[in-house]
Amino acid sequence: MDSEKDKKRAIYCLTSKGAELGYRIKQLIGGDLFVYEKIKAEFSCLRFKRLTSLISEVFHAYREHIFITAMGIAVRGISPYIGSKEADPAVVVIDQNGRYCVSVLSGHLGGANELCKRIAELIKATPVITTATDTEGISSVELLAKKRGMHIENLSALKDVSFAMIEKEPVQLFDPDNVFPLDYPKIIKVSDETEWRKDIPGVWVSWKKTEALNNKLIVVPKSLIVGIGCNRGTKKEEIRDAVQSVFRSFGLNVKAIGLIATIDKKRDEKGILEFADEMDVAVKFFSSEELKCISVPNPSKTAEKHVRTKSVCEASAIAAVKMGQIVVPKQKFKNVTIAVALKKAH
Repeated sequence: MDSEKDKKRAIYCLTSKGAELGYRIKQLIGGDLFVYEKIKAEFSCLRFKRLTSLISEVFHAYREHIFITAMGIAVRGISPYIGSKEADPAVVVIDQNGRYCVSVLSGHLGGANELCKRIAELIKATPVITTATDTEGISSVELLAKKRGMHIENLSALKDVSFAMIEKEPVQLFDPDNVFPLDYPKIIKVSDETEWRKDIPGVWVSWKKTEALNNKLIVVPKSLIVGIGCNRGTKKEEIRDAVQSVFRSFGLNVKAIGLIATIDKKRDEKGILEFADEMDVAVKFFSSEELKCISVPNPSKTAEKHVRTKSVCEASAIAAVKMGQIVVPKQKFKNVTIAVALKKAH
């Protein structure tokens, strides 16, 4: 197969013309090219005997699927494996002559619409996109969240918000940090939680925990940096329990964690690294020289004695946000200290 960079994309071809087009697309954007075994091909490709059997094996292994087949063949092939908006990969179908490129599945979150437009432009095809927000020229809430690296807490509420926007009805927006520039003319901006109306659908953008409603789409920005200090050998589970305890106590959403920060002496601290991997966030390390210059609310003589700085968790969280602020000062546990800082909105 191709390099790891291209593993995300699979291209399926059933005819000679389709295989030629598939090879062309592979050359343009990369991917693994699967060609029906009876087709003669003078280029490198992977062979298959039955497309349905192949799809059952690889559907969840790729993030993007390009079928150069009839629409019905593609739909019948993928239908047993379609799950949800959150998990489904992008699916695009192209006719063998390359005239039409159709976005079929996971247009926004999976990226099928963007993939469709990209391929269409490259092969001079007509892109066919049927998602209502796109056909109406309305901003896609989930696509905006995806582009900004934000987490949608309750996708089930998306249908009410999207329906209201398509029907040109009012939509509420609670976005106190101004990080979600939703372009829609009938936005009702809500500046205080008490102003929220349960009878009007809307988008709630916050790093704090909030009550979920059927028509209240919760979008969580990755605005929080967790500063961590710990004793050598502290397990991932203990670190996770400490972080979750802090977030529960202070009403914060763990999905808002965008970065973990700590001292560089912890570069090989397995518990921190494993916790970061579990949360799918990066770890930023700071030297004791960098940290000792930072003023913190709760300096520690013990920390200064062992790592030559009066603070690890608070100082590293502050260092990571630069112009941000501490929202949770140091919280002490048996083997862990936790502080949380908020990135300043740009």
